[in-house]
Amino acid sequence: MHKPGPLDDDEWVIMRKHPVISDRILTGIDLHLYVRQIARWSHERIDGTGYPDRLAGDQIPIAARVVFVADAFDALTSRRPYREPYPVEWALQELRANAGTQFCPRVIEALDRVWFETPQILISLERPLLEERPTVLALANG
Repeated sequence: MHKPGPLDDDEWVIMRKHPVISDRILTGIDLHLYVRQIARWSHERIDGTGYPDRLAGDQIPIAARVVFVADAFDALTSRRPYREPYPVEWALQELRANAGTQFCPRVIEALDRVWFETPQILISLERPLLEERPTVLALANG
């Protein structure tokens, strides 16, 4: 996960196994149903091309759809070994552009409501990045 650059084909095969392994580990633990749904299905795409089970649309539990968007938002706005974090506004545009294929449109609409009604919630996530990396501020303004 922290290597510089994209995963190769063999590494993707291994990565795509982790939801099933996580679900298996959680099977014997008394947890809310949402926890196992998220562990197993938070990499399913709304268009049915995700993994591990290729669920689509409403087959994907809403909790997993929400976590999928949250995880993508975090990935876009966090520093990676191979790139700097993106500004919140850019990340939101990227998520919107993939609503209906990768992400659930209802979840993206809910995230947009948060952005329009209480932007400080999402901006506060970016604040340490802005103070630490002036290049992010330049990207956001430019």
